Amino acid sequence: MLDKPIYVRMALEMLQVNSFESLKDFGSIPVYFANDPYNMLCMIGIPDWRWSYLYSYSRPEEEEGKRLLEALSDRGGPLAVERAEKLAHEISDYMIRFTTTKLKKDY
Repeated sequence: MLDKPIYVRMALEMLQVNSFESLKDFGSIPVYFANDPYNMLCMIGIPDWRWSYLYSYSRPEEEEGKRLLEALSDRGGPLAVERAEKLAHEISDYMIRFTTTKLKKDY
């Protein structure tokens, strides 16, 4: 446990909002995505749950997917494992599509 909180200063380039099939039972909970200008990181947030996750594009997709699943389900995460697996998969797919589309536009 840290004695002091760590603050990260991050310039965010674009904010996108999406909803996912696995969250329909909770109503229309928006999931926010904000990328840094260099497309190395993406802050994923679900404000209704006071939950966020910093997704790193530099890690292998499989490793980042496992970390995302842990953040959603383990250690006080907001979801049960089965639902967390589905949401983590949907978010990972969205991240891959978003990154591919954005990179095509940039080049």
